Amino acid sequence: MKKIEEVKILLMQMRKDKETLEDELVQFATHAGLTVEQVDTFRPFEEELDVTGIQRYDAFFVGGSSDDGMDLVDAAGDVSKLPEWLQKVATAIATAREFRVPSFLSCFGFQVAGSIFGGMLEYKPESEEFGTLAFRLTEAGKRDLLFKDVPDPFHAVVGHKKFLTKLPEGAVNLVETDVCPIHTFTFPGEPFYAFQFHPELTKKQLLEWLTRYKERYFTKSDGTFDEEAYQRSVTGHVEVSDANAIIQKFMERVVLTA
Repeated sequence: MKKIEEVKILLMQMRKDKETLEDELVQFATHAGLTVEQVDTFRPFEEELDVTGIQRYDAFFVGGSSDDGMDLVDAAGDVSKLPEWLQKVATAIATAREFRVPSFLSCFGFQVAGSIFGGMLEYKPESEEFGTLAFRLTEAGKRDLLFKDVPDPFHAVVGHKKFLTKLPEGAVNLVETDVCPIHTFTFPGEPFYAFQFHPELTKKQLLEWLTRYKERYFTKSDGTFDEEAYQRSVTGHVEVSDANAIIQKFMERVVLTA
């Protein structure tokens, strides 16, 4: 069995803001029990990747995105219809799965995987989920390697308007909410997990991001700041340590035993 200090992982990051990229790197590394030096990053907006090199890593992590627009929904699973940067993302995820590199996909990574492997992604802004919400385990989730000892329900950070409404062929759903019946999927027998929520984010990090980018998120169409909406967004959140611990479980039960 490999020791944790010997592990090297690749993190694909799909954000453009420097501070957020650094935050995301630290969050993943910290919850995985790694130093940031053990994490290589790939940023498809600005870099090329030899995808065959993914198999040299002990694990492949994929983060969220603030810049994807409607491209994934409009492409309806056809990778050729995606912009170049998103084709890189799709190819990297497909390659990691093909070579059975232990894969942990958060939020946007979940949406890309769901779409390219045959699921259906829909834009449903009226059903938006946001905040530190409660999640339930499905019957399959209660038996799953990562979730079998996760409290039911548990809380996690989430923020999305796009919903996976059909699972990829062969996938099993592990987590659900009333609004979003498909929140985490895996392919049985494969070291592959995809999460619509953010296992890597803490309550503290969420509040820091909301405050840092409040002008971006809460400026109304007339140019004035919506203080009431901002205050609602930073109120009532809870700690999400049970979700954060899923990353360590993935390292211990999937990566280190591979």
